[in-house]
Amino acid sequence: LLLTQDDHLRRFQTGNSIYSSQWSKLLPDRKNLFITKFIKEEAIPNEYVQKLTIETLNVYLQESEIYNCNYEQKSLLSFELLKYLLGSYNKEKHGNKTDYIKKLEQLPLFPVEMNG
Repeated sequence: LLLTQDDHLRRFQTGNSIYSSQWSKLLPDRKNLFITKFIKEEAIPNEYVQKLTIETLNVYLQESEIYNCNYEQKSLLSFELLKYLLGSYNKEKHGNKTDYIKKLEQLPLFPVEMNG
């Protein structure tokens, strides 16, 4: 059985969109997508837990309530997003860091703009 961050018990199924609890603060309105923090994730076979890619994260964030967040909520979310970028970026896999970050440029979470 699988316990997610929203405190619901589910069944493990391959192909489900279930992610590590490490990134649950990025999508506070999608707790059903993250394993609870009380489970040793390394004991769960990789086929049941997907990696949260920047492309998938971008889709979820576009669908979320971030446009209705207050300043403090956006600040916390921006901080978590910066931690995600730092923890998920791999030069060999993702290439140029600027191109990697640009995948999220349409989100209202960064207080700066990139030109050039």
